[in-house]
Parts: sequence; C-alpha cells; structure tokens
Amino acid sequence: MRFANHTHIYPRGKAKIQMLNVLTYPEVSKSLPSFQSKASGVDQNTLKKQATVAFPCRFDWDALWKSSYREHLEFIRQLSERVDFNCLNLIRYRLCSIDLADSLPGRAGQIDSNHMMAGALLYNAAFGEGRIIGGDAFSHIITKGLGLPIEKIPEEEFPGDGEVGYLAQQGLALYTAILESDSATAKFTQSLALLEFLAEPLDYMHFPEVAKIIARYAAKNRSDYERLKERFRELTSKKDPNTGEHVGYRTRIMHMGDRLERIIPSREERLELLKEIDGYIRVVLDHMIGHSYHSYDAYLQIRDTLRPFDLVS
Repeated sequence: MRFANHTHIYPRGKAKIQMLNVLTYPEVSKSLPSFQSKASGVDQNTLKKQATVAFPCRFDWDALWKSSYREHLEFIRQLSERVDFNCLNLIRYRLCSIDLADSLPGRAGQIDSNHMMAGALLYNAAFGEGRIIGGDAFSHIITKGLGLPIEKIPEEEFPGDGEVGYLAQQGLALYTAILESDSATAKFTQSLALLEFLAEPLDYMHFPEVAKIIARYAAKNRSDYERLKERFRELTSKKDPNTGEHVGYRTRIMHMGDRLERIIPSREERLELLKEIDGYIRVVLDHMIGHSYHSYDAYLQIRDTLRPFDLVS
C-alpha cells in the first residue's frame, strides 16, 4: 500500500527482504554496537515475519557504523518518527477512535514477537548491501490492541507542503499523543491543548479567544455559536455565579489537582465528552488539511471568511 513521501507498507511476509543482500555480524563488523544489535535478536528472519514499512531516507552511511549503540537506538527512534510523519499519524487520525484503544498501532520498528525490541533494515543501493540495527529503542509499548486493518488513504488527503500543511502535521502528531494517553484526564487536557494550538499555533492565546475561533468552525448559526462559547467556559474556567466556586473542568484539573474521573464518575459520560471535543478538533484539523498548501497568512484570510453569522463579540 503506497502513501505520501514514497512510503510503502507491506503486509507480513510480503516484503522481499532476501533481495537486499543483508550482511550480518561479524560480516559487517566485530564492533560492540554490531554485537549488541545482533544480541537484540532482530535479524533477517525476524523482519520477514513483520509487517514492513519502506521509505527513502538520507543519512551518512559511513558515520552511522562508526557511532555508538545508543546512537543506533536514537536513529531507530528518528526513523520511527519519520514513519509517523509520512503516514502513521494520519492513519491513526483517520482510522482510530479517541474512545477505543483496541485498534491503536504500536511504534514503527517495534518487533511483534518481542515488543521490548525494535529494529530497522538499512539498504544502501549504491553499495548493494543491507544492514540491520536493533535494540530496546522505546521506553513503552501499546499493550492493548487487536490490530489495525489499514485502508488506502489517497495522497491528496495527506497534508501538503505549505506552511499550513506543516502545522497540520504538528496537529496530527499531537493527536497521536492523545490517542496513546491511557487516562481520560490526560486525553481531556491534551485535547484542549491541541485546540489551543489549532486556533493559534504561533503565539499564546487565552482560551476565551480560542473558543471564539473554534466555534466559528463548528457552529451552524449565531445561537449555536453562543452555545459553544458557553460550553467551552464549562470545560475550562467557569465559576459558579452564586458561590464563586471554580466548576470549569480544566481549572479543577490543572490548578486544583482534580481528575476528570472524579468530576465525571460515569465512564460513558466521559467517553461522550471526549468524543464531543474530538469533533471540535476534527472540524478544524480537516479544514487545515484541506488548505494545507497555503501560507499561514493566506490561511488566516480564508479562516476570516468563516462568518455565516455575526461574530463581533
């Protein structure tokens, strides 16, 4: 399956790794980093049993093999982040749900038979040889998951290479962090932080101003716009008009040490809240992806046209 940035995902056992002339220890080197990669158990036979993602990458081939084992692990993490950028963040955004972790994929590079280990096969076409690096590159894994059947996402649906596309890619990365959070409290606070970023990615903005911008995307009419502004007050900094007590969810969590699980004891109601906020995120992020080839200044002009009703207040 082909995605943006010349990225291809092959099902388990379909990538023809045997064609890449993979050198092994001690053919490559008898250095300590090479021995440590071999000791990780990540080898050609292991990789044949995994789903595989392939993509071009520029790096200094000679310098890598002179570097330390820790630098090899850091390089695996960098490659994994590149896969996130190329396709996995958008795949998670399109195909996963904020209220269900069962289909959430793990990190690119993690070995299915031993989740503690990760690996990468590096192929140098000029030299006609491949080499494998492996080890415990990641500090945590997704432990709950039934697998994610990946569907084809047309390349035109990926963020473009304009300034807005770059900001949308950052938004997708933040969305991945929300999906991977294992508590409703963390998902809630990170979701509000993502809304702040989407409303104003280049500067700090108080949330009442953020609410006005997000409501312009989501509201259908003037009364809906006013309702959404009030709803965002409830989710953030509202006070009880009679007692002066803080009742806004984010204030209670961020400044008073409360948790969403205590504020909303019902699991079903918490999930409904997260799906509600997810809807606000998606209406903005989808709009940005659709205009991702624009400069940010040009996009702000487009955003200013989202005025189907009076937004003076």
